[in-house]
Amino acid sequence: MHADRLTARGVAIRAAPLPYRLNYGLRTTSGWITTQLRVQSSGAGWWRFLYLERSADGAWSCTTKSEGDLLDAPPPGGATSSLAEAVDCDLGECPLTNSMPVLRSNILAQGAGEPYDITAALVSVPDLAVQPSPQRYSWAGQDGLDVWLGFESGLFDAEIEFDRQGLVRHYPGLAHRVAPP
Repeated sequence: MHADRLTARGVAIRAAPLPYRLNYGLRTTSGWITTQLRVQSSGAGWWRFLYLERSADGAWSCTTKSEGDLLDAPPPGGATSSLAEAVDCDLGECPLTNSMPVLRSNILAQGAGEPYDITAALVSVPDLAVQPSPQRYSWAGQDGLDVWLGFESGLFDAEIEFDRQGLVRHYPGLAHRVAPP
């Protein structure tokens, strides 16, 4: 992570109900605006690949590949024309992608101010289908250096704990960051 941009790679493995492995790479430009998201998911007898890219003028492009049968899942990708308002990608079950809107909004420094509303390009996993997702971040509380923000998207809501650098420390039911040994 740099002063105003991020490059990250990660791996997620899920055992149930549908076992899969997910590899991703994320890149932002200055101002924490997503420019690239590469994702590959794979399981027994199938794999999928998605490459989302946002140009400097805000237009999204999408490249996909897939092989094998992933039950009744939608195909990877989607209509990029529906992503015109999106400046972020929200990779399903990946807490890191909650950091970009939080860092860009400066909500951690402002405290209990106005909520921050965005539209994200939501990438569901493991199918890698993409759709627009209106989202809201709002101040929920602070304890020392940790800040809790409310997160809402459709019918889903959670209180996510962030550190002062804007990275997720705890996402209930999904992830908890541990200190390195």
